[in-house]
Amino acid sequence: MKHPTAARRFVPVPPGDPDDAEWWMAIASKPADGDRTTPPETTPNASDALTAECRRYEREYHRLREQQASFGDTMALLARQRDRLVARALAGSKGIVIFGAGEGGRRVAARWRERGGHITALTDNRAALWGQTAHGLPVIAPGSLPSCDTALIVIASSVGYADIKLQLETLGLCDGIDFIDAGDLAALS
Repeated sequence: MKHPTAARRFVPVPPGDPDDAEWWMAIASKPADGDRTTPPETTPNASDALTAECRRYEREYHRLREQQASFGDTMALLARQRDRLVARALAGSKGIVIFGAGEGGRRVAARWRERGGHITALTDNRAALWGQTAHGLPVIAPGSLPSCDTALIVIASSVGYADIKLQLETLGLCDGIDFIDAGDLAALS
């Protein structure tokens, strides 16, 4: 049985305790002079600190929501630009180069032709294909793309897109301006 003068006193949990050092642990003991006998959560200073922290989180939340809205606007703008780029490539006489001479390249070529677009060439990282024809189109080396007179480069490989994107950027080409992902063509169906 507890001593009649025992009260709850809150002390910090020592570092390394599995319950986490930021939590408080109540222990039963006789209150010492100057000790608090109420939990820190109910004291005015702790309450004010908690309110201030809640307001900080609320401000941060609203700031992030504004950023998200701005990001959504930016993405919509980029999508419109991409659609205009594809429409210009379809209407123009320069044609496109499809990056990927395999099955994905064949599917992109078929879709592009269905829309009435012109295809200049295919390109692929497999050196054995350079100078050959695939799907009725010449296969050129990726290194020659910056000097190639084309309206747009379409990357047929969704799996290898990140690596091909980096490769094209290393050649000085820009995503969304000089090249796009084949998945972006679906928007114009």
